[in-house]
Amino acid sequence: MIDITQKMMKEIEILSNNNLLLRASNNDLEKQYDKLRETFNELLDVHLEMRDRFGFGEFIQDYKYDWIEKAGLTDSY
Repeated sequence: MIDITQKMMKEIEILSNNNLLLRASNNDLEKQYDKLRETFNELLDVHLEMRDRFGFGEFIQDYKYDWIEKAGLTDSY
């Protein structure tokens, strides 16, 4: 019985450590995602400004949202 309890405790410890590692990794990935999302939106704004400056006409707002949707950033803008 003690052997089973020790094995279970060891398994719980391993799972807990893995959980901590995954949480840290998730936090890092969220920071990277936020940076990429912000940069994408800045580049899209520059693109739309240049498009207007070079005489391609005013962009349709749907055009901007299409690119945001294609990038998977619909909840961020």
